[in-house]
Amino acid sequence: MGYNSVEEVLQNNLIYKKEFNVYFDNLTKTLSKSTIDKIIRNLISIDEKFSLMLFDIDNFKTISDSFGPKQANDVLKLVGDALVETLKNDALIGRYSADEFVVLSNAYDYNDLWKFCKKAMDAVRNLKSPFKNFNITLTCGAATYPKDADSYDELFLKIDKALYRGKLKGRNCFIVYIDSLHKNIDISNRIERTTSLLDYCHREFMTKDTFNEKIKINNKFICDLLLLNCYYYDLEKNKIKTIIGNNNLKQPKEDFFKEILDKEDNISINDYSKLITSYPKFHEYCWDNNIKSLTIIKSFAFEKTYGYFIYIDSITKRVWNQEDKVVINYIVHMASMMKYYTEKNKKRKIN
Repeated sequence: MGYNSVEEVLQNNLIYKKEFNVYFDNLTKTLSKSTIDKIIRNLISIDEKFSLMLFDIDNFKTISDSFGPKQANDVLKLVGDALVETLKNDALIGRYSADEFVVLSNAYDYNDLWKFCKKAMDAVRNLKSPFKNFNITLTCGAATYPKDADSYDELFLKIDKALYRGKLKGRNCFIVYIDSLHKNIDISNRIERTTSLLDYCHREFMTKDTFNEKIKINNKFICDLLLLNCYYYDLEKNKIKTIIGNNNLKQPKEDFFKEILDKEDNISINDYSKLITSYPKFHEYCWDNNIKSLTIIKSFAFEKTYGYFIYIDSITKRVWNQEDKVVINYIVHMASMMKYYTEKNKKRKIN
């Protein structure tokens, strides 16, 4: 079971009585990534000390490949239920990505945090697996604010290092970050995570029948994962369509994208102030729409360009890391090829 109301979440002693837009993950009934992320950022903004853990389901891709997506979703539900049931009085639990849960706690000291992580791990280890000869386990990375990090990005960097160390140890373990032991861990090579994300996107894409459904399911996943809004600029109609997010993005002026995309098919920006001289219309548009960072990717197949997918972060000046851009590009290119062959098949039927 998850949290049942906004009041239950706000009553937790980690959160000051401040309004949040609280949402829940439909599958696991834990907090959504956007909600838990807002809470984490708020605690950092008021300099409240806390610990944060990232729990990754071991071999989740193998589970999905071997037993199917429905059974993989059942595992997500089992893990979510176990974490909430075990930790609900002492923590907030949210789904962070396809196979990850984030847990926020006030178990701050090393020994307390170690015991807390073990309690969570044991709850999942004791689950009765629905699969013969295949146990459900987790790998966890944990760190604290502000002892281990003084910002949101640095906190997750330390957690990623601890989690990566756990993966190297063979999974089914937890690592509490210690600077002297873990600061030099190199996590630049994250091929396994990227491959898992691409595989998940492909599987979700294939579950839907229509083009619009396929586009929405993948973009919802990546936007929930990265806290983005997604829009599609249709060149033929010269119109922006909201795919995921709110509808307050203003209609662009004619040829708005042309001034910058004539020179570059794709662009990622987190400091558009540098563009005011070269691309004044583009700068004005970002300013008017409170855009902190964005990436724009051309949708094309062979000789035809359809438009541009626009991913916007209105919260922070995001650093667009390579693995996120790979996944976003993959989604756009799948959509473009799907549109190309859909139109081609329609022409064949007409002729």
